Amino acid sequence: MVRFIALLFLLSAFPAFSQDTIPSRWEISFSAGFSSAIGPYKKNASDWGQPPFQVVFLQYDQLQKRGNAAAKSGNYYQVGVNYRMLKGLGFWSAYRYSNNGFDASGFAKLLKDQRSTPLLPVTSLPITNGGSDNSIFPFEFDGTTFRFVHKDYQIHHLLVGYSYTFGLDKKLSFSWKQGLGYGIINNLDYEVIVPTRVLSKFVHQPLKNNSSAFLIHGGASVRFKLGPQVLWSIDLDYIHGNFPFEQKITYAPRSLEVIIDDSVNLRTWNLGSSLIFKW
Repeated sequence: MVRFIALLFLLSAFPAFSQDTIPSRWEISFSAGFSSAIGPYKKNASDWGQPPFQVVFLQYDQLQKRGNAAAKSGNYYQVGVNYRMLKGLGFWSAYRYSNNGFDASGFAKLLKDQRSTPLLPVTSLPITNGGSDNSIFPFEFDGTTFRFVHKDYQIHHLLVGYSYTFGLDKKLSFSWKQGLGYGIINNLDYEVIVPTRVLSKFVHQPLKNNSSAFLIHGGASVRFKLGPQVLWSIDLDYIHGNFPFEQKITYAPRSLEVIIDDSVNLRTWNLGSSLIFKW
């Protein structure tokens, strides 16, 4: 991402699209920055209420995210177009790609902290004879031995809305953007692997490869004039959206499974910069 931002600065050294004095109505921007997960998108604690599927095979609540995504901070890249309709007021649209990793260490710590509480009952895991066996999860079990297989969350955003820009002086301006969007999130499947004699792993597989949702977006930029038709900006924005999906949880090696409703509740603050060309 650092190389990408450097490239944007290099592009600004080339001649602008137009050097005349005709007011410019169109802007195209290329952006990159950091995407900070907050709220339920970052949180790794489950809702410790009664698991909706315990009647199927176990009280299994610690090994899934349950409405929280355990996401880490990541990056975003964006290309946008703005058309000025009136003085300062414009219509804005953009495509954004963002990715956030999975907080495996925080999720493992959560399991370790809960290992000796009733929230992780050692007598509730299924075994072949239908009884219970405390040896599956002895209290001395170390939560850090859990292994997670989880790819980065990848989100594609299509955003539209209005923009309003006003000048602060000859080289400095402020811009506000607000609108709605549509998003698609990938990599919802993951595995929780416990290296014990009895329990192998839990596989979480969405019934669809991705989930979609409507998005709410708002943000502001401080813009610096680099040339007659070129600007550079510092951007801060917020994106909000809930991605519901159906998830099949399979307990291996016994192939027991259940389908539950879950959701990735996207909440991000995004800080970056843009190179803007006017024409």
